[in-house]
Amino acid sequence: MFKSNKFIILATLSILIIVIIIETIVIVRQEHNDKQLLVMTKEIEEAALRCYNEKACLNTKIYLKELYSKKYLEKIYNPVNKEYLNENSYIIITDNKAQLTIV
Repeated sequence: MFKSNKFIILATLSILIIVIIIETIVIVRQEHNDKQLLVMTKEIEEAALRCYNEKACLNTKIYLKELYSKKYLEKIYNPVNKEYLNENSYIIITDNKAQLTIV
């Protein structure tokens, strides 16, 4: 009987450790994806601001295809799902700040 109690305790402890490890992996992966998306967004917003401030882009609504054609940005893909962003996605410049809208 003592051996079965020891086995139950060991099995419960092992399952608990596995659950904690899996949860940690999920959290770390989500944080990594969030940071990759933030970097992608900042890269696009900085390119749009540079284009607008250099007067190459005249409108406050700047499409990705405009940034691509004016060589302010290379073709960008979403780092999480590995798909290229729609060229009709745009950035709106307000008060010298940019906000990306992905279509």
